[in-house]
Formats: sequence, structure tokens, C-alpha cells
Amino acid sequence: MNRRNFVRFGGEAACGRAERGRSRRQEAGLPGLELAPWLGLVARAGTPPQVVTRLQQAAAAVLKWPDLKQKFIDLGLETVDSSSAELGQRMRDAMTRHAPARLRTPSTKSPSKNPETLLRRHFLGQVAALAAFVALPVAAQSYPDHMVTIINPFPGGPTDTFAQLLAAKLRAGLGQPVVVESRGGAGGLIGVALAAKAAPDGYTLLVASASTQVVQPVVRKSMPYDAERDFVPIMATGTVPSVIDVHPSLPIKTLQELIAYAKAHPGTVTYGSSGPGTALHLAGELFASVTGTQLLHVPYKSAAQAMTDLVGGHVKVMFDSPSVSAPQVASGKVRALAIMGPDRVKLLPDAPTTAELGMPDLVFTNWMGLYAPAGTPPAIIQRITEILRPAMQDADMKAHFDRSAMSHHTPFGEEFAARSRAQRQVLTDVVKKAGIPPID
Repeated sequence: MNRRNFVRFGGEAACGRAERGRSRRQEAGLPGLELAPWLGLVARAGTPPQVVTRLQQAAAAVLKWPDLKQKFIDLGLETVDSSSAELGQRMRDAMTRHAPARLRTPSTKSPSKNPETLLRRHFLGQVAALAAFVALPVAAQSYPDHMVTIINPFPGGPTDTFAQLLAAKLRAGLGQPVVVESRGGAGGLIGVALAAKAAPDGYTLLVASASTQVVQPVVRKSMPYDAERDFVPIMATGTVPSVIDVHPSLPIKTLQELIAYAKAHPGTVTYGSSGPGTALHLAGELFASVTGTQLLHVPYKSAAQAMTDLVGGHVKVMFDSPSVSAPQVASGKVRALAIMGPDRVKLLPDAPTTAELGMPDLVFTNWMGLYAPAGTPPAIIQRITEILRPAMQDADMKAHFDRSAMSHHTPFGEEFAARSRAQRQVLTDVVKKAGIPPID
């Protein structure tokens, strides 16, 4: 095998930084040896020109990825863009430069202490680490070639509906089956933790909410995942305010009456949520903090179960979404007292906002978003984004947003991530100010 067996098509990575290189050479006992190894991407001779051209384009694009650049930095590599001719000349120069016999003379030192062996091992370690990282984009080129799964940590509620809509859009755009797998429990933590541990190959996605990605990281002592580091945010819905609902059996028709009743019966007025540390739970804690009341929290596995028990009168209060509350309010099974947001919603036109009632600090909004496990190739994220961005303008999606009392603005990528960080900081301040104790 020799250099005639390969076609060079660029995309070179040059190794080494001067200071670090000198330090390592001195440690290895070779202060006078100047070694500047490099890595080049090559194909077998005879590879069709059109394939080489496509690989050149892919290599040029991959070298611009921020996460790949950071990996090069971590490995002590620098990247340069080389044409086939430039890379070929570099190979010839290297072969000439390193031809002296003294570099080919076997060392009498033990392999483990041989400076040349140490340098070679270090370099091969860099090559192995880089090869493992660069291999990810190769899989992205054929994505997807089998079924994609969207994990839903909140079965039977608005998150499930949103996940099914996204699955339909991705199914049409990707040309492969896309299914929704419900994995509820522990306020959504079970499903989200499962997604965090999934392979970052684009075949497992997650539909989550502010509850699991913003609220729980703020209120829990420990988490089975890191909401920022373990996921790549793809897109999110607009925000939706919570609604303060009560069962008709309570002698209450206004928010002021609820506050007075709760103060007269401290610790006995029950409210249901989708689990400890969820958005529905924190909304109740925020209500108690702002109004100076004490409610009794009753956690469920899902918001749907909590609403079922509210309708049945087993719990008396709930802080839920307008889309879930509206049908129950229309049937007279539930009474909506107020909207925890700055504006009224069309689904519940008779419900005043907390701001109108003189409590502008009693505001709580939620949202849903699509995530991929951290490390998912940017090419796959981009493919999904290119499908969903225009799909959010489809009539069925706009109708869903209207039914859910959501705005039509759907942030993607960094805008989505920035919104989450800002909301997390706001809730952190709320929890500290209210003195809400951490949840075990």
C-alpha cells in the first residue's frame, strides 16, 4: 500500500500547538525534534469524481461546526482547509522531511519509555478520539433509515397532543415511521431521563415542557438529568398561561373568595397537579406564596388524572392549561376563576386575568418543546428544523395553537434556549423570594 492507493480530497486537520509541542518534546527527552503531524481525509484511488466532490463539500461544512471546532481545540488540533493538490503536496513534503534513517533506527529503550513510542501513542490517541467524533456526521447523511421515536413524559394531556402533531409532520417530512412513546411518572422525570440517556443519533427525540426543563431543575434538590447539558433544544411552542380552576362544590365564584376561603381553612383546600416539582405544582406554590394562603398539594402521575379528580370533586382546586380547562368549564363541571397571565384567552373569555384583579405578580406560563439528546449531529438537527419550521405555519398547527391559547410564535434553536434560561432565572428568584423549600 502506498500513496498511489488513495485520492486526496482535502479537509485536513493539522495537529499541535508550538508551546505544548515543545513541552511534550522536552518531557520525552527529544528537545531538538520538531514534529508536526497532521490528519488528512482521503479516499481510495478510483473513487468516482462526483463522490469525491460531495465528500469535499461535506468535509468543508463539517469543519465549520462549532462543536467539532471545540473538539479540535480539546485535542490540541488546528484546522485548515486544503485542496486535493495542497494535501498531496503536504504528503510528499512530509515523506521527504521525515525520511532520514535516524528516525527509522530501532530504539534500544523499552517500548514504554521510548520517546518515539510515547509521541506516537499520543498522536494515535488524538487520531482515535477525532475519528470517533467525526464518524457522527456520516450517520447523519443517511438519516433516517428506520423508525424515529418521540418520548412523551406526560401521557394523556396537552403534551401528548403536541407530540402527536409533531410526529405527523416529521413522518411526512422524513419519509419514515415516527411514533410517540408515552413514559409518564415522577412528574415527567422518568421519560425525560430516559431520553437524556438515549443514543444521540436522531432516532430518539423528546417532547417536554417548562415543567421538566425549567421548573423542576429549580425546585428539586437533585435531578436525574441536566436540562441544559443533556439536550439540544430544537423548537418550542408559544407560552400559555395557567388557569385557576375550582370544583363547583366550593362556595366560591371569584378569586378573592378563594383566597378568603383558603385563609379560613389553612392546609385543608386540596389542589391537584401532574406530580411534585411540575409546572402545575409550582403554580400552586406560587399562588400560596403571593396570596399568603396554605393549600394541600395532591400529586398525580399526569395532568389528565388530576383533572379527572377535580371534575369528580376529589380535589378542589387545580392550576391547569386553558385547553384542558375550557371543556370542563363549558360543561359546568369546573369553574374558572382567573387567568395567570397578562392577557385574557379566547377559550375562556369570561375569566379575568390576575393582573385585572390587582395581582400582577400572580403570573405563571407554560410551554412545550422538542429536544434531541446532547451530541446529536447538527446535520440531523438541521434536517428536523427544516421540516418543522414551515410546518408550524400549517393551518392545523395554527388551529392547535388557538385551541391551546398559545401564541403563534415558535422559537427555534438558540432563541428557544435563551427563553428557557431566562425563565429558569425568573423562577429561581421566585422560589427564593417565596421561600419554597427544595423537593426531595
